[in-house]
Amino acid sequence: MAAIAPAVQIVHVKLGFKRKIYIAKEFASDACVAKTMADYEAPAVQNDDAVMAAFGAALEKTYGPDFNAIGPNAGPTSDEAQKPLLEKASAVFHDKIYPGFEQEVVAAGGKVDFSKWQKDPCDGATDKAFASISVKPESLKTNKQTTTPQVQQPNYGGGRSGAH
Repeated sequence: MAAIAPAVQIVHVKLGFKRKIYIAKEFASDACVAKTMADYEAPAVQNDDAVMAAFGAALEKTYGPDFNAIGPNAGPTSDEAQKPLLEKASAVFHDKIYPGFEQEVVAAGGKVDFSKWQKDPCDGATDKAFASISVKPESLKTNKQTTTPQVQQPNYGGGRSGAH
């Protein structure tokens, strides 16, 4: 029986965020106040999207050589030959891509400008909601926050040549 020798041809990496904007119950009970708080989060969401787009655009250039270095692997069956390749590709994702992505998101998150946020007074409901938690809305304008990216398993395809 001849050995089968597949190699990594194409690697599809999917990065993303599971977005949930949590609104404190003091704010959620009034639709207008909840919306003004969601509007507050808009710069962070836009920032995350920009970081994800830039990081994704550089994936092949940055990590393609790591996938190309995996090379072929022989085995008696296709599954046995592919298993080490998948493990090596998964290691590139978990040890290099995900930490790099997380680092970019956290670094950029610290630079998000919340100073332009304008609270909607909502007929006094916004100030009342803030007073109930002993926070002044103005304090949010200097807040820095980050979003931790969601980890998703990459999808792998078999074949013979470089990473895409």
